[in-house]
Amino acid sequence: MPRLLPSIFFALLVLTSCTKDPVVVVVPDTIVSYSVTDTMRLTATTVSNYPELFTKYNNKTYSRETNKVTSNYKVEGTDVLIIFEDTSVANFGTELILKIPNKSLSTISGNYSAQTQEVFYKWTQRTSASSGVFSVGYTKADTGAIQITYDDKTKTLSGTITKLKYPFGVYVPYYLPGSAMTTGSTDALFLTSGGSFRQHTISFQYAKSL
Repeated sequence: MPRLLPSIFFALLVLTSCTKDPVVVVVPDTIVSYSVTDTMRLTATTVSNYPELFTKYNNKTYSRETNKVTSNYKVEGTDVLIIFEDTSVANFGTELILKIPNKSLSTISGNYSAQTQEVFYKWTQRTSASSGVFSVGYTKADTGAIQITYDDKTKTLSGTITKLKYPFGVYVPYYLPGSAMTTGSTDALFLTSGGSFRQHTISFQYAKSL
């Protein structure tokens, strides 16, 4: 038996030297490219009652791009939610949530067309440090193309969203510093019934779970 000890020790040494170090997965920082365009279309009632608003806002657009946007995702029941929060302008940030129903992380990867598939959205727009406006519940998107990829190694989502367009209940151009148009204190109230739409193009990489 004593003669076996050197052989056993040598075997253990070989096994130990062949054991690989655990692989450390480095998760990159989240990267988001985000553009938004707001276009105003005033209703006939607004035009007849407030003609000055028609001159000031009708067919006017606001466009801007920023990378100061956070992006995360979470699984809520049988749905996957992808969340974007614009933090580029203090007190006037927007939160956009996309909901892909009846999907899990293992089945979320793929291409989606809002025209033919169920893609829902919900938004919140801050109008000051203490107030904001928001959509009521989730609404099915009528337009938009979405591509999503889930990386199981990093547990992150990446993808692109193009031409996501939806009605926007209140027009708040004053979120953009240096804007050429200045909104009066009561304009937002009138324009809530005026009608406008918002369109997004967004690319995101390595969005992490909340």
